[in-house]
Amino acid sequence: MKTTFKPDTSGNHTLSIITTGDSDLVVNGKQIISYRPENGISSDIFHNSPAFEQRITIPMQANSEYEITLTAFSSNVIEGEQFPIQFFRIGFYPEYSVEDLLASAVEVASAADVAIVFAGANEDWETEGWDRPDMDVPFRQNELIQAVAKVKPTIVVLHSGSPLDVSPWFDSVQAIVQSWFLGQGTPYWM
Repeated sequence: MKTTFKPDTSGNHTLSIITTGDSDLVVNGKQIISYRPENGISSDIFHNSPAFEQRITIPMQANSEYEITLTAFSSNVIEGEQFPIQFFRIGFYPEYSVEDLLASAVEVASAADVAIVFAGANEDWETEGWDRPDMDVPFRQNELIQAVAKVKPTIVVLHSGSPLDVSPWFDSVQAIVQSWFLGQGTPYWM
């Protein structure tokens, strides 16, 4: 796969890949990730993909073009199948400050009559085929909910496929709506 990417901001940017086998990620002709799994990868990659993710952070300049090439090959054949399973995912995010994002959320909530916070998990945190290490709401979302609830009446809409621990902010919010997983188009904060 080859693409040209132009970031909106300057600074550190993180690229990540998940593949079903050997892979190389090249940016502007320079190899930045070379991944060779020891025993190949089975269909577990579909159920536990964060465990196979490879990440690297590199500096990028806003409005500069970066040629990104991902070469991946899998010779893994799942039992009962005739052909190797081929799968990859490439991800990107710019450097950001969670503290700045929390402050921005509090500022927006302060201007509203009521705050509605969408929180919970997604397929990166829970899915069939593997167990979560705990029941916590992932990625500092408890801090978000607590900060917003301090400035405005707050309704929390939880996305998850299994129970989450809401005790850190249960008494601070006016309502909790458990929406389960409504489909891939459902918004969540992560």
